[in-house]
Amino acid sequence: MAAAPPARIHLLPAKESPYVVIIRRKPSKTYHIIRWNVEHDEFEHGSWFTGHIYTHRSDVSFDGNWMVYMARGASGALWNGVCLLPYLKTYLEADAPDTWGGGGLWRDSQTLLTYSWTNTKGAAPFRIEEGQGGNRMRRDGWIHNEKKKSWHWQFHPRGATLEASYHKYFFDFEFRLQEFPELLDKEVECATFAANGDLVFSRLGCVYRYSRNDLRKGKPGFTADLNELTREMTGAGK
Repeated sequence: MAAAPPARIHLLPAKESPYVVIIRRKPSKTYHIIRWNVEHDEFEHGSWFTGHIYTHRSDVSFDGNWMVYMARGASGALWNGVCLLPYLKTYLEADAPDTWGGGGLWRDSQTLLTYSWTNTKGAAPFRIEEGQGGNRMRRDGWIHNEKKKSWHWQFHPRGATLEASYHKYFFDFEFRLQEFPELLDKEVECATFAANGDLVFSRLGCVYRYSRNDLRKGKPGFTADLNELTREMTGAGK
């Protein structure tokens, strides 16, 4: 019998707080939201969702408390939402006309830019502005190299440099750590820096955290296998 495919994991780091949002997908149309405190390596398990979450249209607030996302439900309905982590219950929501727009990006700690929202309902504790052209990677600190079609980010002036090169599709990357080229192989799905400068990445359904000292030692400060999670293990969520 063939082995079950690993969970797919996308990571969204908060810019000014020690939280990383884990968007876990397994099986293909089931998502689970986890808020990871990287200072204490604690998980807050939240919603389970059947449908599709557009991770490249999603973002987390600077304080790590809120998430904006675009989703398609099991019935086919498409919408935008702003939720209080780690749950997907919307405090602010809007229609999404198609998948070309939608979602949002925090421009700063007090301002959420939304893209092509219509029939907006609800409220949230920050300014809401319609905007286009924002880029989450550039906002966080990544620098784009158009000639090489890649991005790079050196969080600490004397720290390692993370590279992201376009793979097959837009928002599909291969990652490499310049000073430690053997660490991130082609199985790494997502890699980024948390607000405290720790490297965090996902690989084959597991998450890893390396501080600068961990990188020198060659061992992760924390790792967790999220492949076998079930609703019963974590709670059904909301």
